[in-house]
Amino acid sequence: MLERKERSVLSQGSSSQQGQQPQRRSQFSSPMAQMDRLFDEMFKRPFFSLWSHRLGGEQESEALYVPVDVFEDNESVIVKAEIPGIRKEDINVQLTGDTITISGEKKSESKVQEENFYRMESSYGSFLRSCQLPQGCLSDKARATFKDGVLEIRIPKSTEAQQRTKQITIE
Repeated sequence: MLERKERSVLSQGSSSQQGQQPQRRSQFSSPMAQMDRLFDEMFKRPFFSLWSHRLGGEQESEALYVPVDVFEDNESVIVKAEIPGIRKEDINVQLTGDTITISGEKKSESKVQEENFYRMESSYGSFLRSCQLPQGCLSDKARATFKDGVLEIRIPKSTEAQQRTKQITIE
């Protein structure tokens, strides 16, 4: 019987290993990513339970963290969210005004008692991410695709928003 339970995130390697290029830091090591994650979590559960987990307290379930990129090209604003291991039927996308909200739940496929695990790193539970979009998005023409664990939402920009870009000469 295993007495100690261990949860961890695997490191991405060390740049000090001979002959290897330094690798990019994990999103979890970025101070901005940590602040963004804390901010999102703050609105999902009561204040005390959020901080009791950080201070070593137990918590029944941890909300999943879904990394989101928001960028634009000439015609659209693009939102990409990494949600591996989830079915598209379990994802909900809503556009309200200039805010996009992605939510859903990653369900465990099988029931295995915790005492039978040597290591638990898989995450299950619900998630919710909201991002403000730039003005001039045509939300009624948005479309989404989900492939290989990546949700991509394309929201066309209005003609006016597309023409706002102006090259400025540096003197």
